[in-house]
Amino acid sequence: MSKEKKEVKKIGAGLIFSWIFGILFLLSAIGSIFSGQFFSGIILFIMAGAILPTANKLLKEKQNIELSRGLKIVIIIIGLIILGIISSSSSIDTNNYNSNEINQESNSQVNDCVPDWQCASWSECSEFGKQTRTCQDNNNCGTNPGKPAVTQTCTYVVVEPEPMTISGNGQQASSYFELEKGLSIFKIDSGGSGHFSIVLYSESGEYIDLLVNEIGSFDGSKLVSIDESGKYLLDVSADGSWEAYITQPRNIEANEVPLTLSGNGQEASEFFYLNSGMRRFTMSHSGSGHFSMVLYSAEGDYIDLLVNEIGSFDGSKAVSLSKSGNYLLDVSADGNWEASIE
Repeated sequence: MSKEKKEVKKIGAGLIFSWIFGILFLLSAIGSIFSGQFFSGIILFIMAGAILPTANKLLKEKQNIELSRGLKIVIIIIGLIILGIISSSSSIDTNNYNSNEINQESNSQVNDCVPDWQCASWSECSEFGKQTRTCQDNNNCGTNPGKPAVTQTCTYVVVEPEPMTISGNGQQASSYFELEKGLSIFKIDSGGSGHFSIVLYSESGEYIDLLVNEIGSFDGSKLVSIDESGKYLLDVSADGSWEAYITQPRNIEANEVPLTLSGNGQEASEFFYLNSGMRRFTMSHSGSGHFSMVLYSAEGDYIDLLVNEIGSFDGSKAVSLSKSGNYLLDVSADGNWEASIE
């Protein structure tokens, strides 16, 4: 009686791994299909079919096709790459979704925040006609809708300095007094019979202007343009009593042209309003000494020298003005004078 030899089937590590990973891919494919990830499920089915021994056996018996080990590895690698791309894209979409939800929640919180505005007092009206203030939201909502205005227009009113009087007798240097930048007018009189002069100096000793330089009694006025606010004094030479009445005109009421101004001796004229453009000044003087007229703006800006002669004068001058505004004349004369303005 002959003995039959039975074929012994060897089970290697490759076969075990094929079953393990094949089943894992198959279960993952089923889970992906049921969770709605159809494309991932199909890829996992292909990967499971590539390495499951049963699937390989059926493919060989039915289709006479046998996958080489190298091809199986390639299928697994490609499948893993595709699944990685799908997983990354899904993660980005999830993050975007979560970010949108967070933003919506944040916006909802912002929209629920009600600002509590608290504003400081308005500043003084600037020379440009503006007032400003600061406003703060006590609730820090971070939004500006409903924020109160922080600027507004206003009417700038110039505060005119109070007039002052400085007086004395004989030669002396006056006490210091305050002058603001701009126009100052000195109305001066003296009852002496000898030389009388007044020079204006700044606190730093800078020569500003000769206000008067006459022999005998004097009653007149002098316009001075102050470049810088500060302290000033008068250096007086006199042989009798004297007085200087100082004004700094700011809120000015001016006359309209055509207008004729007249006076006697040294004087700062009254104010008059001129429109921009060409203006004509006709002037006369009956004295025998120095005669000059200088046109200034109400802000103290030098505009033009209209006349500068010795003795009597009868003539005219054209002046081109760049802007409309208030003006006045600073006159030096030793007799009657007149100026007609058109």
